[in-house]
Amino acid sequence: INAEYMGEIGQGVNTKVAQVTAYELGKALGLETGIPIGMIRFADIDTSVMPNAMWTGGSTTSEGSVQTVAKCCQTLVERLAPVVAKIKSGKAEGESPSWQEVCMTAKFVGINMTAQDRVSGSLPLGATFAYCNFGACVSRVEIDVLTGETKVISVDMLYDCAKSLNPCVDVGQCEGGFMMGLGRVLREFEILHQHNGRMESDGTWEYKPPMTQDVPIKFNIELYNNQEYNKGVMSSKCSGEPPLVLATSVATAVRHALKSARQNAGLNDFVELQLPMTPEVIAKSAGTQLSQLGAL
Repeated sequence: INAEYMGEIGQGVNTKVAQVTAYELGKALGLETGIPIGMIRFADIDTSVMPNAMWTGGSTTSEGSVQTVAKCCQTLVERLAPVVAKIKSGKAEGESPSWQEVCMTAKFVGINMTAQDRVSGSLPLGATFAYCNFGACVSRVEIDVLTGETKVISVDMLYDCAKSLNPCVDVGQCEGGFMMGLGRVLREFEILHQHNGRMESDGTWEYKPPMTQDVPIKFNIELYNNQEYNKGVMSSKCSGEPPLVLATSVATAVRHALKSARQNAGLNDFVELQLPMTPEVIAKSAGTQLSQLGAL
């Protein structure tokens, strides 16, 4: 079984598509558990097969790919129904034919075993993707008032994926999205030349993406099992980009830590903070006085 869709770029869509393919095609054989997932292969996207494929983005790739593949499988199941019925008539009651047996018979009777479909983001089909994502996150940080470095001690996130297509993949997407957001609030600062506007932070000496040391020491993510959600694609919600905004919990935690540091320095005024809160910004905003450092 070969599947081709808009594309896997490391976000785990192949896994979800394989699961749905196995599940949907298993319906042809009356198997609740689906056909063996090891029978499914993926080919690189090719315009000779899909001339109008869409890009991957907006956290819609998983849902769009899964829905499209499911529609293709349903087409094949409908075509194969007479073949399956014929094979079953020659077997003992309760015995199901194998997938290979069904395909062999379908080939000899001339059934088209290829299906192509498309899901559009426009209405009314686009209504499938019209929903709200919900999540909550609590972050705890420590700041060094001298160097301005931030250590994220713990992150506890609860995210609503409705009925997750694959919890392992979705948790990974939540982790990745959060870390992208963390880079935005703590690290990734663009430096532009004040006269000619040239990008000065064009290397890792100046531009700092989040690294391994920025990963929270304790990183807990739980998916809220929303059994009442019956919209979307197979009652699921996306998990790619929405968790990014939950990284604002790190920014607010840093602000609380700075407020405490400034109070220790005898400063109770409000300080304006711009994102990203780089070590330079934090060190300057901590308000640490020489008198607090003791004898030098």
